[in-house]
Amino acid sequence: MGVQTFSGKMPTIAEAKTGKNYLQSEELYRLHLLSEQFLLYAEARALAGQKMTMKSLHQQLDRLLTLNDYPVFDGYRDFLKDDAEKHAKQELTLYKKRKKIEAMGIEYDEEALAAGEYDEVLIEG
Repeated sequence: MGVQTFSGKMPTIAEAKTGKNYLQSEELYRLHLLSEQFLLYAEARALAGQKMTMKSLHQQLDRLLTLNDYPVFDGYRDFLKDDAEKHAKQELTLYKKRKKIEAMGIEYDEEALAAGEYDEVLIEG
């Protein structure tokens, strides 16, 4: 499924919908560093009594991304969120089926699942 971080034995749908849960440890650390840089900037502006707007903070985040050689996207559209959530639900369902099949001691095969070869054991189990 790709989820790297979750509590418990199985990821929840909320965890599957959270993008950072798919990051490897090095990617999480890079996200931490970028977040720290952004928060230090905002804190310094606040301590200096300088006004901040969402637009100015957005521009600063874009500058930090550029400075750190990360791509800057012009923004995500709402329809992508719906597609991403639908995909996360589908992947979580497949992941749970795979884990259930493997827990029964049966060798998992993605093509066999798609062909319906596990339907009987999934219903019984």
